[in-house]
Amino acid sequence: MTVRFPWPTLKDDLQLMIDEVLVDGVPVDPSLVDGERQRVALDDTSAWRELRMAVSIDPEALSSVAGAAAHAVVECTPTNVRIPFPLDTVTGAGQITLDRDEIAERFSVRVEAVATVEGRLRHVGAGPDWTAVIDRAAAPVPPGMPPFETVWIDFRDPAAPLGARSMPESPAYMDLQGDPRLLLNAAVDGFQHLLHANTAQLERRRLRDLLGADVARYAVTCLFRAAAVEVSVDDGVVQPPERPVYRQVCQAVADRMPGIGDVEELYEKLHAARDSALVAQEIWGAVDLAIAALSGRDDALVTACREVKHA
Repeated sequence: MTVRFPWPTLKDDLQLMIDEVLVDGVPVDPSLVDGERQRVALDDTSAWRELRMAVSIDPEALSSVAGAAAHAVVECTPTNVRIPFPLDTVTGAGQITLDRDEIAERFSVRVEAVATVEGRLRHVGAGPDWTAVIDRAAAPVPPGMPPFETVWIDFRDPAAPLGARSMPESPAYMDLQGDPRLLLNAAVDGFQHLLHANTAQLERRRLRDLLGADVARYAVTCLFRAAAVEVSVDDGVVQPPERPVYRQVCQAVADRMPGIGDVEELYEKLHAARDSALVAQEIWGAVDLAIAALSGRDDALVTACREVKHA
């Protein structure tokens, strides 16, 4: 969301880059730093006491406001801390140093810029959050990142699944044969480049977020509908789907549905919907809304609308 202030602000969002992460002085595997989705996975690292991150921004991004200075700001809700770390105004580089006792579960890192305007210190710019995950169970699922394998293939390729080949212009296809896979169509011009545009700004960033969230919504919807088919009754007791990934998606959807006490109640309603058109209409409408929220589609849409409201 773009907030407009009655004083000069930076022209564009600041883009924070995490150049290196060290745990007790030892660099972590660079693959744990996901620049595309702005996440740092630290949940599989061994016990440690000190975390350091080398971060940077493009210093030219500060030039549109005289005297602007930037800080990398760490926020951790479980430990109730908010710590700023200054960035060099010439090079844009800086370092974050955290003790293990200062953070828990997960924390966010973003860049914020300030400047003295007419004698008062003002907020003049910021950038999107990075999320560093300490405990995987506490990690939020980001928009466009469903919990299953994604594969880029050309839907026109003879080796592609029949469902994908039958819709060669479709951007995505959920393959439920064997382990579920989300197939993304490499033949759609610009599609892969856009989804992987981790430095996208303004309209390009909004389109990337909306498109990624919509693909995630499609994938979760396919998984949930397949899961619903597997809900059965044994001796009068409703049984959940057999596949763990199906149970996982049902649990996630149940958690986002108002009026549903637990996932067992969701299973019961799904089974009842087979014999009642009224129940089916009610439950599937609520499921669609829950999946839209779960996949990040709603957040991406609301953010885009707010940002372009006064454009």
